[in-house]
Amino acid sequence: MAWREEERSLGASVHGAGAAKANQIGREEGGGASLTMVFTGIAMVITAPLFALLF
Repeated sequence: MAWREEERSLGASVHGAGAAKANQIGREEGGGASLTMVFTGIAMVITAPLFALLF
């Protein structure tokens, strides 16, 4: 599945509202935006404690 820039930017930048808008655009766009939102959340959960230890 090749993600387009539109899917990634909507999913990562405005979270739930972006994913909902992407879902209105199309099913594939909504799925890509939702997955981006999930991956961004996982990355934050993993990296936040590391940054807290450094600073």
